[in-house]
Amino acid sequence: MVTIKLSTMVKLGKGKIEFLELTLKNYEALKKLDTVFEQNDVKIIYSIVLRGNAQTIKSFYVLQTNGNFEEIVEKIRTVGEVLNISYGAKIIEGFTISPFTIVINIPLMNEKALLLPSKSLIQSFRRIRKRWGLASLVFLYHLGYNYGVTLAEKFLENGFDSEKALILSLEFLRQTGLFKDYNLVMFNSKQGNIVLHIYESVECVNSSEKETSSHFLRGIIGGLVSEIVGKEVTVYETKCVARGDRYCEFIS
Repeated sequence: MVTIKLSTMVKLGKGKIEFLELTLKNYEALKKLDTVFEQNDVKIIYSIVLRGNAQTIKSFYVLQTNGNFEEIVEKIRTVGEVLNISYGAKIIEGFTISPFTIVINIPLMNEKALLLPSKSLIQSFRRIRKRWGLASLVFLYHLGYNYGVTLAEKFLENGFDSEKALILSLEFLRQTGLFKDYNLVMFNSKQGNIVLHIYESVECVNSSEKETSSHFLRGIIGGLVSEIVGKEVTVYETKCVARGDRYCEFIS
């Protein structure tokens, strides 16, 4: 089970931000809540609906309001399907911060997940490169490589064959947002040869370089393939969106 704890910080110039978490009897309550928001000029910035247990669901809202939110909360309480209400906001230096955290549980082999802002992560990669120069590329590759090995191990330990372990690993990485999509053009599990196209890699889409930039992702793919085929394999990036290609291509 992957547990994702999604904290929320919002900075908007106009209006007042409120965070609202509800426990509901059923999905019919969502329609009634939309009516309450509409009638009270409440704008939904975004919302998340999760299954609570067999009897309830959870809904989380980030709302922009112009009126008295306490009065709106009292109107929400009149919706019969609303079982529990939590709300509030903390303001620090212009940022409005949620007083509670959204918890999303995703079934995946008893893992906890961390959420990292993609642009901030890539910015940290740039700073490593600025500080260490070419040595940073080796560091990022091996950081990714060891993560790829660990990820592949999890699927292999669950009895998946080599190709399925690779596909499941790539699907997992896609779901985390590391890239938008992929195309496994070729994979030879005996020799360790691979041709893989990655679309909209976060590492390259946000790169300021005009050259192949997927050093961390390249390392992950190298670690995946190495662990799956049982020998060390070096992966090369032959195409990259950072230099204008339609996709990033990885081969070994």
